[in-house]
Amino acid sequence: MNKTIDISLAGLLFHLEESAYYKLKNYLQLVRNSLNSEEDTDEIMNEVEARIAELLMKKQTHPNEVVNEKQIDEIIEIIGKPEEFEDEEPEKRPEYSPKKSLFRDPDQAMIGGVAAGFAHYLGIDVTLMRILFLILLFVTKGSFLLIYILLWIIIPKAKTVSDKLKMKGEKVSLDNIVENVSNEQADMKNSPMGENIERMGAGLGEVILKLLGLFLAFISGIVLLGLIISALAISPLSDFSIIVNQDAAVFQHVGMPLMWLNILTLLLVGIPFALLFILGLKLLFPHIKSLSRNVLLILGTIWIISLIVLSVKTVSGIAHKSFDIEITESQTFYSPKDTLILKINDNNVSVTNQQLTDDDIRIYFEESPDSLFHFRLVKTAEGINEKEARKAANKLVYPVDIDTLHHQIVLSSRFLYPAKYGYSDYDLEIFLMIPKGKAILIGENADDVYMNYDCEEGEVIFNREGQIYCSNQNPEKDENDRREEIKIQGDGVNISIDEKGLKIKAKDKDGKKAVIEIDEKGVKVKKDR
Repeated sequence: MNKTIDISLAGLLFHLEESAYYKLKNYLQLVRNSLNSEEDTDEIMNEVEARIAELLMKKQTHPNEVVNEKQIDEIIEIIGKPEEFEDEEPEKRPEYSPKKSLFRDPDQAMIGGVAAGFAHYLGIDVTLMRILFLILLFVTKGSFLLIYILLWIIIPKAKTVSDKLKMKGEKVSLDNIVENVSNEQADMKNSPMGENIERMGAGLGEVILKLLGLFLAFISGIVLLGLIISALAISPLSDFSIIVNQDAAVFQHVGMPLMWLNILTLLLVGIPFALLFILGLKLLFPHIKSLSRNVLLILGTIWIISLIVLSVKTVSGIAHKSFDIEITESQTFYSPKDTLILKINDNNVSVTNQQLTDDDIRIYFEESPDSLFHFRLVKTAEGINEKEARKAANKLVYPVDIDTLHHQIVLSSRFLYPAKYGYSDYDLEIFLMIPKGKAILIGENADDVYMNYDCEEGEVIFNREGQIYCSNQNPEKDENDRREEIKIQGDGVNISIDEKGLKIKAKDKDGKKAVIEIDEKGVKVKKDR
């Protein structure tokens, strides 16, 4: 059984076999001995250790994997041996072709180093990249500034020499590390003002990032709070959900209960805003751990599934509204009384089916073609084709109770339909036809449903000579409602009958006149004396 030794490189813990540990220890000692003439030995060694830690991380499949001697040999071959660095013509090492990595360049940064980082990555001049960024800023009318800030947050800063070498596409070898560290120290000595400017820029950048983090956390937090309250209100745990989930108006448009629509909306909107909230907190408090790759993968998968389900339901709902069909059901009934009572009662509505509110039920009062009351239902439904639309319309069930004993008709404010026909966008019109000289009394709850006459409970809808009106109205007389004036004339006598009453004018042989008027006020007689 091989002995293992734990070591720390660049703040990371690794488990090494004993032989691998001593080989690495000897290598680091050789590198340090070869740098006796360098003033920046400690900084170079830190960079070398950071590079070794990076390569070890790449070789490990899991954090607790033990590093063996062969892996240490491979890393030494990549970085280079001290004797190769000291030789004027170093021995040829195995080919290692590094790829450029995208970093923000703090050395050439004017704001955040994003433009300089892209310039290195694309291999173009940094000035040209800045001009391109300015053009994008004007073309997008300032919107590119938000993209720049987002890139500033996402793209890591090239902090170490290894990062800067990878940013430029150069080999992260021992000789390049030594050369770059030395150049950096020389630049800092020659330009202390530049170092101060960089520190000021970094401080300003930190302030901007803190403000951005506060903004993201605040806005996304409010959105998440609203979504959570909405989800709880419509959940089965809430009393309010009993009312909301029975109202299937939304169900007819998206083909799913409102509760499920709310859950999908919560996932589609909530997941991105939750990530923005965590990002805001991360900017405010850098020590907060980021979400693991597996968690992000799970959240992304849930979000994509929610998007697909809602998209499919929406497209399916649109397709199911291609055709609409209208079917009619009629019924005639006789009432010995002149007044029929209309009531609304939902006791005969089953809660096991999907229900629709009274917004889609309308009652119309019209004149009957004969001496009987007529009841007519007009059902309208939509479908993906004519056959499906007709089938859906026939599935609509509307409870009606005609009580001839008590001279009343009991309707419902809701109607029933199977859940699978949720896309059909049902509509129901009820026509009550009143014979001439008869009426309908508005009973309990009837005024809760839409009617084409503004009549309240206890009021009556009349049909007077073909004119329909409510008892709370003063209908205008039309030509059909006016009686013709009757006139009878003879020798000395003139009789007229009109809507005001009876009027008789008479004259005797002596020429004296007499007028007799009979109206609603009584009998009035006028005569010459």
